[in-house]
Amino acid sequence: MIKGFSLQLQSITQGVSPHFKTCLAGFGALSLALIIIRTVAEFLVNKIFKPSESKENLPKESKKILPFPPYVVSVNKVPAIGATLIDVKGDGNCFFYSLHLWLQELDHPQKNLSPFDLREWMTQYLFENVSENLQLMECLRLELSEIADQKKSYLEETLQTLKVLDCPSLAGSTEPSLLKGIEFWGDTAATILFPNPEDRDLTDLIHGQMLEMADELSQPGAHVGPVALQIMSHLLQLEIRIHSPDPSHTIVYTQGSPDLPGIDIVRAPNHFMVLKYDT
Repeated sequence: MIKGFSLQLQSITQGVSPHFKTCLAGFGALSLALIIIRTVAEFLVNKIFKPSESKENLPKESKKILPFPPYVVSVNKVPAIGATLIDVKGDGNCFFYSLHLWLQELDHPQKNLSPFDLREWMTQYLFENVSENLQLMECLRLELSEIADQKKSYLEETLQTLKVLDCPSLAGSTEPSLLKGIEFWGDTAATILFPNPEDRDLTDLIHGQMLEMADELSQPGAHVGPVALQIMSHLLQLEIRIHSPDPSHTIVYTQGSPDLPGIDIVRAPNHFMVLKYDT
């Protein structure tokens, strides 16, 4: 999501943290090593270890719902909790698609705004308030930390795939760099979330990355997270309840006052869907 995130984070190592210098030493080699195993790793992860997303593997209750907007993919009944799960396109705009569906359902005053209007409204508010709103700044910090953590998770999955391949020569040349990358992104995620206020170089770097991320969020198709939840809950005056993607769909996060009208959204990794309880 963050343009130039990897390159700019390297400036942390310039007179800031000796530990980061060590972690980043093998990071350039890591990028080269990942190219070698990228094709095989993606094949194994996407084709073998992940279930097929073909229509044949959808539940029998799932079908295309024509009356819905074209961004709706399918509707699945969830009898165990008496709800319906409405999936939308995973093109980076899924959060705003989900919001748009809920605005229609609630006959909300802003129901005529398109998903793209909603994103534009969010980013306008973000640009106008980010420098003065401490809560927004903390949300941006959290989102940056999540990005670093996702990079760490990706490398961990790649390392696991490498072990499945059981190729000693490839593992010998790649595994050390993967381990260094995992350590680097883990440290980065923690440092962004809990920075040392006396470390001005790092503080300025994080601030610059947050402003860059604010610009990225304005682009159609850019994935969003805690920042969007906070802003849209405020602008639309809604309580947004985020549910886990597991079959129980338990609430894992809530944004907004419980006195406000509430909406339910499932958040899977990098994807949002509507959860509507049957009445």
